[in-house]
Amino acid sequence: GQPRGYLYTEKDYQDFTLQFEWRYPLGATNSNGGALVRMTGEHGIWPRCLEFQLNQHQAGDFWAIRGFDLTGPTEQLRVMTNASFGILRHLKRQVDREKPAGEWNQFEGIADGGTIIQKVNGGAPIASCGTESLVPPK
Repeated sequence: GQPRGYLYTEKDYQDFTLQFEWRYPLGATNSNGGALVRMTGEHGIWPRCLEFQLNQHQAGDFWAIRGFDLTGPTEQLRVMTNASFGILRHLKRQVDREKPAGEWNQFEGIADGGTIIQKVNGGAPIASCGTESLVPPK
């Protein structure tokens, strides 16, 4: 929606588990969403961070924004440069576990050092990657 924005915590977290439920509106075909983690640097749209992608038909993908470091299987990783957001890294999910629009999905994101895992609707992790492991000092 407009205006674009995000919520954030006042405290930095290195290792964590993030769990929530979400759903796409009934009849939706192109809903947009995500959870930004390990944000560093200045606030803005969009900050330097790692995103748990929740766009419809993409839940479980990773986006590393503004040069955030991210590694993963080379056949699933794409690196590009964007005029507005600098270097972007996109790591595609391994399995599609999204439920149809109108049904509730469950998300779990686990950060443990440089390893980040996403789970959508239970089961084995659908994506994992090596990332920047330390929250830089402010």
